[in-house]
Amino acid sequence: MIYGIGLSKTGTVSLSGALKILGYKTLHFPQDMIDFNTRNEISINLDGTYDAYLDLPIAHFYKQLDPNGKFILTVRDMDDWLKSCKKFFYPGRFIGDDPILARLQEDVYGSADFDEEKYRAAYIKHEKEVTNHFKGNMNNLLVMNICEGDGWEKLCPFIEQPIPTRMKFPHLNKLPKC
Repeated sequence: MIYGIGLSKTGTVSLSGALKILGYKTLHFPQDMIDFNTRNEISINLDGTYDAYLDLPIAHFYKQLDPNGKFILTVRDMDDWLKSCKKFFYPGRFIGDDPILARLQEDVYGSADFDEEKYRAAYIKHEKEVTNHFKGNMNNLLVMNICEGDGWEKLCPFIEQPIPTRMKFPHLNKLPKC
């Protein structure tokens, strides 16, 4: 199983596209698998019908997932990431429309709406916690900066796949620079 544990807007769409090219059945942002549990906390239940799960719900719950899986942390330049988040997480986007997504945003970023200071702190915290969590098992973690050019040469050896010779690594998120 492959888990993309990068925060939203870090290249997770591109990673999902790359995994699909390699033949993986991939689910990007498994929204239908998050819910409120009996203690009114958000929880996730991956049904196992996919080979790879990616984006914010997975990033939030990575500690609860199969420790033998392959985990890919996508990262990007902080300023570019914040610009992309500002365009994507505009005020009111999740509040009222989907209380589960609003709660997930609040749990991860400290706010359902974009707040540069809170998002910056959440990004730094997430990256630090992930690297600390995998400190004793770095064979199961790959850190990729797709926006800066990491692609097949880094991904394929990690997941033990041949590098595609006729396909460019997809860059599917264009906000900004990635």
